[in-house]
Amino acid sequence: MKRQKLLLVMVNAISIALLIVVALDVPNARGQSSKPIEVGMTTDMSGPTANNGLLESNAVKVYIDQVNKAGGIKGRPVNFRVTDNGADPTKIIGQLKMFKDRDSCVLVNAGTTTTVVSAAKTWGEQNKIAVVSSSAMSDILDTKGTKSWLFRTNCPNSGVIRAALLSMKNKGYKKVGLISTTLTWGTDALATMKEYTPQYGLQFAGYELLEVKSKDAAIQVRKLKGTGVEALLNLDYAAENGVWARGFKQVGWSPYIVSYDAEIGMSLTMYPAELFEGWDVVGLFNPKKPLLAEFWNQYEKFTGKRSETSQTARAADGGRIMMEALKLADNPDNPESIRDAFYKINIPLVLGREGAMVNFEIGRNYTLKPEDLLIITIKNGKFVYPK
Repeated sequence: MKRQKLLLVMVNAISIALLIVVALDVPNARGQSSKPIEVGMTTDMSGPTANNGLLESNAVKVYIDQVNKAGGIKGRPVNFRVTDNGADPTKIIGQLKMFKDRDSCVLVNAGTTTTVVSAAKTWGEQNKIAVVSSSAMSDILDTKGTKSWLFRTNCPNSGVIRAALLSMKNKGYKKVGLISTTLTWGTDALATMKEYTPQYGLQFAGYELLEVKSKDAAIQVRKLKGTGVEALLNLDYAAENGVWARGFKQVGWSPYIVSYDAEIGMSLTMYPAELFEGWDVVGLFNPKKPLLAEFWNQYEKFTGKRSETSQTARAADGGRIMMEALKLADNPDNPESIRDAFYKINIPLVLGREGAMVNFEIGRNYTLKPEDLLIITIKNGKFVYPK
């Protein structure tokens, strides 16, 4: 009898203990927890493209703040950590390792240069953690034939180049060329432009690449003028765009130039507007688009500053897809589940034409396609959009 009573007491004790454990773990049993979801961002808040990093990190914060105010993801807050990589690829791996090992981040955002994002892409593949980039354009970042661990909201070089080549062709130019940076963005653009130019019935006649922080481009401009180039695609960073523009003024040469709105938009705040008068620009966004106008209002309210730039717009899409992937993930603590969730996203893009949608596919790890872009013109220091 004593033995039976002792056994009954033990069974009751175990049952109570199990009930306590279940009660304490009810949120987990429902797929929820009070533990924050950790998300990291490494970007350049110092270095040659520091302004991009500051704008983009604030844009991502806008959406994380909105998600947290609305109750978080599955009832859990999102904790956002930001570090400065100074556009130095040797720093980013250590920062990403810290995000993973120390902070338990399940998703990261990397910016802004292609060189840095390329290192982040390799790290993401090795560590099975999704990386989002709002800046990098290089086609070397494509992932073909398999699901990607890198997701981009900027248009790749090939999309911008194809839109520019079509504009050159439509205007009747035959001999075309490139001016760009010596960094990976520029060397990749050179290879891509050479590949696509014949498809538009055009001749690639010459190119020049400029070192970061160069102060003069007159020599490069004179060389290009001597090749007989009639139209140029300009893909360079904001500071160097002004150096190129001064070079054209010095040489007295005015070829047809198509540039890229993200960097030219910043150039117009740094240099006299007349340097860029008449340049055409491949545009990533339409400021009249309601979703974009709404975001810029939210950005101003959050930061206290107005920033109607491509940098903030493309980072808005970056922040949105990050939060959407966490919402759609079967398990927001599982990086592979988060990676698979990116392929389920079907929401309107802040960037691009009206009606452009986020719809990642295997073999295309970027959102903006050539048909989503616009050709705009610089007049009196402002972008003039097609009607």
